[in-house]
Amino acid sequence: MKSGTKKISKTSSNTRWKQFRDFLSKPVSLKSSRLINEEELEIFSLLVESGLPFSDAVELSFKESDTILRQLSSGTSFGQIALHQKDGKTRTLGRLCSIFSLTEALAVHKKLQASQKALMDKLVQPCLYPLVIMAFSTVLVWIFSEAIMPMMSMGTSSELPILSLLKIICALFWVLALIVTIALGAMLVIPDRLSGLSFLFFLFPVMKTLTCLQCASLFEALSQRDLSTRESLELMSDGKSFPFCAMLVNQWTRKLKRGKSMQSILESDPRLDPSFVRLFVLGMQSQSLSRMMGVYQKNALMKLEKSAKKFSKSVLLVAYGFVGILALSVYQMMLEPLSMLESF
Repeated sequence: MKSGTKKISKTSSNTRWKQFRDFLSKPVSLKSSRLINEEELEIFSLLVESGLPFSDAVELSFKESDTILRQLSSGTSFGQIALHQKDGKTRTLGRLCSIFSLTEALAVHKKLQASQKALMDKLVQPCLYPLVIMAFSTVLVWIFSEAIMPMMSMGTSSELPILSLLKIICALFWVLALIVTIALGAMLVIPDRLSGLSFLFFLFPVMKTLTCLQCASLFEALSQRDLSTRESLELMSDGKSFPFCAMLVNQWTRKLKRGKSMQSILESDPRLDPSFVRLFVLGMQSQSLSRMMGVYQKNALMKLEKSAKKFSKSVLLVAYGFVGILALSVYQMMLEPLSMLESF
């Protein structure tokens, strides 16, 4: 009896140990995991470029290195892990890993991120300060018109319709800004559902340039890796990784299947910047597409920088004008009692 009991307990303990090992070897659900962030990915890229072994680079870069290594040992590739992360930049790397080797994917990813950073530096940052000043001016207009001016005008017959006009202008400005922000966000998050409305997106020249910039950065990076045009378009059609390009490429792919050439497709597409089309055609004819796409990015960034500076100056002038009108309104209110005394 005792030996039988020992045998049963030994068998059950072995079963539990096997279940525990199976649990440890089971990969974590990729859909719900968040194993890689942007900062860790930059460190990992630097370590891989320096020649460090892959496993060592993973251990030194990621906080969840044990989970990542366990998933890798269970047969999940690093590209699949990256593709199911919440960070958009990491998902882009995962998409690149499906076509290139890890080293090549990291190089292409680094090139794309450098282009995106240059765009942010030239376009977004110059507009932040004027928008902050505009927001401050808007708050001043509403405070003075709703709280301070009514108190100062008590006992007087003075009314300042200019303040009502300023409030309307401020409201229209921020409503328009909100609409543009929501539209851009929707195009970035759900481009497939809004593909039918993409023609509205390209009515604005700035949006044309932004879309062509993303296409140019991809063509520049991919042409250096000897990727065919069809393979490049297949990659660019991924709306989650490249939302701007996807709005163009899906239509290009359908026309290519009908037998049209890439040059004729681009030349007949009204959504493209003419200078982008011309440089692309020259690059294809001279076998220097990467260099021509780099030239386009430099020229387009210079134009965007000029447009951003003009926009910034205009917003600053409007904001300072609001403050000046408020100061004159206060001065007029202060003089109102004196004018009433002089009338007696």
